[in-house]
Amino acid sequence: MDVKKVLLAPSTHEFAYLEYGLQLALRSSTARIIAAHTISNPHLSAQFEKRCKDILVLNSWLDVSQLAGGNTEDEVIRRGFQFSPSNLGMKFPVGTLRARSIQCVGRARVVDPTTAERDPVPDKYDSFYVGPMDPIDGEYYHEYVLKSSDQ
Repeated sequence: MDVKKVLLAPSTHEFAYLEYGLQLALRSSTARIIAAHTISNPHLSAQFEKRCKDILVLNSWLDVSQLAGGNTEDEVIRRGFQFSPSNLGMKFPVGTLRARSIQCVGRARVVDPTTAERDPVPDKYDSFYVGPMDPIDGEYYHEYVLKSSDQ
């Protein structure tokens, strides 16, 4: 598979976008990114672009050290997220920083955490929205549960 990893120059718009997103997520204008890479997997990119045409795309900061099963950072880059046959899905927080960034998409159905873990995502929806999670001092933090590897 043709996966490319390229160092982003600090002068690029992509680098500035990442750094600004980091500052917002940390609620700190002094946060700086030392280095960032753009990772391209043409097959997954085409799949994502087709799936996401004309729908909302959200950025999620995800701690890749917490990925379980076959979803190591390298495997996610190579083949995308994989979900277990039990279809419990994975949580993707949106808002205040908890780690690194991954993109997720779609129309979300609002449910409680138990329903998000137990039930399949209904037709015409792409994910479950579980939130807001107990906000601390009004911080913006929400979780989405995805159960499809093409997101």
